[in-house]
Amino acid sequence: LITGTGRLNEQIQARPLYQQVGFTSLPRAGSRHVGIIEGNSITVIAGTDTQDDRPVLDTAGDCAIYANKTVYIKLEDNGDITITNDNGSIVLGSNGRVNINDGNLTVEA
Repeated sequence: LITGTGRLNEQIQARPLYQQVGFTSLPRAGSRHVGIIEGNSITVIAGTDTQDDRPVLDTAGDCAIYANKTVYIKLEDNGDITITNDNGSIVLGSNGRVNINDGNLTVEA
């Protein structure tokens, strides 16, 4: 359930948050949302967004599941899957190769 502020002087208390099947998240304070209005009040939160925390994607067709700019799983249009956090990354290549890079060591198998 989401609690926050809406229009001028409007308080949103314990509204359900609908998300895509298979995904779940708890939006950070200050996240923007899209609400569904019935009558004169917002009854359901249909989506949330935090533009500042999105990782940068380089290629059209890429997408990411992310916690913030430095912790994410990127599904690349070329078929590669990259898992990244503050300590490094793992690339599962579409060519069957695995690259582990922690800033100090790179292993390919």
